[in-house]
Amino acid sequence: MSHVMLERLVKFWRGFPGNLPQYSKQLIFKINNKIYEEKYKNGIDVIEKDWDNLIILDACRYDYFSEVNSLNGELTSAVSRASQSEAFIEKTFSGRELHDTIYITANPYANNLSSSTFFKMKMAVDEWNYELNTVLPSNLAELAINVHKKYPNKRLIIHFMQPHEPHLGEKAKKIRERVDLRGYDIHHANDGVNLNREGINSWMAARRGLVADDEIREAYRQTLKIVLDEVEELIKRLGGKSTITADHGEMLGERVLSIKKCYGHPRGLKTQALREVPWFTTQCGARRKITTGEPRSSEHLDDGQIEKRLEALGYR
Repeated sequence: MSHVMLERLVKFWRGFPGNLPQYSKQLIFKINNKIYEEKYKNGIDVIEKDWDNLIILDACRYDYFSEVNSLNGELTSAVSRASQSEAFIEKTFSGRELHDTIYITANPYANNLSSSTFFKMKMAVDEWNYELNTVLPSNLAELAINVHKKYPNKRLIIHFMQPHEPHLGEKAKKIRERVDLRGYDIHHANDGVNLNREGINSWMAARRGLVADDEIREAYRQTLKIVLDEVEELIKRLGGKSTITADHGEMLGERVLSIKKCYGHPRGLKTQALREVPWFTTQCGARRKITTGEPRSSEHLDDGQIEKRLEALGYR
C-alpha cells in the first residue's frame, strides 16, 4: 500500500463519526506499524556497543529522560529493537553466548532465557516488594553492587523495572489512595500472599477516566527521577564506562495516527514513544578489564512467581 493511500485512509478515519468498529481499530494499528517500519527499520544492538555497565530502565522514553536527567554525560536517542520487554529480551539476548557478562534483572521475562546465555544471570528473586508489587530501584542497585564485588571483571547489564508501573513517588501514592489499582491492597499488602486481584492497573484507570493523563505523566516522571537518583550513585560505585538506555518506551495517552489513545506498551504496537529510547554514556574512573569464563548457575523464578509478578506489573 502506498503512502498516498495510507494518508487517505488516515484522513477518512479521523473524520469518522462515532466509535470505530473493532476491525477498523486493528487495521489502524497495522497501518501505523507499517509506516513506522518503513521510517525506522531495525533497532540498535546494545550488546555490540562499548560499555562496562549497561543500565536498562524499563519503559523509559527518550523525551522524558531528556527532560528529567541531570547526570553528566553524552545523550543521544536510539531505536529499540522492540516495544515490549519480552520481545526485547528475546531479540537482544536469546541465542547468544555472553560469557563475559552478568545480567542482573528485576524483569520477570528474563526467566525465558537459557542458563547458558550469560556468565551468570542474577534475578531479583528475594528483592520483590509485596506492598508496591515491584522491585524497588534501591534494592536492585544494592544487588548489582554485591554482584560486582564478587565478579569485578565482568560486564554488567542491570535491568531496573522503573519507570514502568507500578509508579513510585508522591503522585503515585495519591493516585493509589483514590483508585483501587490491581495488586495494591492496603489491608493485605504486607503479608506477601493475599494480593488484591479485583483492582485495575494504571492504564485501565486512565482509559476509564479515573486518572487524568497529566496525573499519569507526573507519576511516570517522578518514578523516572527516583530510579535515576539510584542510578547516579550506582555508576559512581561501579566505576568504568556506563550506558543508560531502555528496553522500550511507554504510551502515556498519545493517539495512534491521531485517532486512538493508547497507554502502556500494547504488544506489537510500533510508535516513536514506544521505540525511541535514551542512549546516555558516561565514565567514572578507569575502564574495567573484562574477562570471560564458563557460565555459572543462574537464578530463575518458578512458574507461580512469574505469573504473580507479571500480573502485578500489568502484563496479565
